[in-house]
Amino acid sequence: MVVMLTTALAVLAIYAVWYRGRGQTHSVPSYFFNAVKVYALLGEEDAKIAALAAGKVATPRQRTIMLDYLNNRTSALLLETEEDNAGQNPLQVVDRLLQLKTAITTQDDPNADVSQEKQWLNDHNQAYLRGLDRGDPTVFVAQHPDLFSTRTDEQVIAKNDE
Repeated sequence: MVVMLTTALAVLAIYAVWYRGRGQTHSVPSYFFNAVKVYALLGEEDAKIAALAAGKVATPRQRTIMLDYLNNRTSALLLETEEDNAGQNPLQVVDRLLQLKTAITTQDDPNADVSQEKQWLNDHNQAYLRGLDRGDPTVFVAQHPDLFSTRTDEQVIAKNDE
């Protein structure tokens, strides 16, 4: 009876660790998407480093999803810019997205040590570091609630330029 109970507890503990890790892995792209939004629209360096770190800790499949997101978002903004004959801000956003895409695709080793980015976040924005470690995309929402409200990207850019 004691052996069965101990075995059952061990199995539950292993499942809990596996499930927690599984949840974190699935939220790395969400963390990345939110970091990209903050960096692209506001130019926040901490968010750029957070996005790059997420790219390093992501699985190859997740990294592909992240790069697809950057490609699609960049294409959509370029089309909007051409149609609206918009000012410098949309082009600045596109430039930031392209910088991220280049940085992620040109990494010598996508699975490289992420310690440099983590050290930067530890020194400059510990909330983003905790979010990365937990796979928690809400850290960006907490620091930039206006950015994640129902406002459009253009309204956020305009407010940021004031």
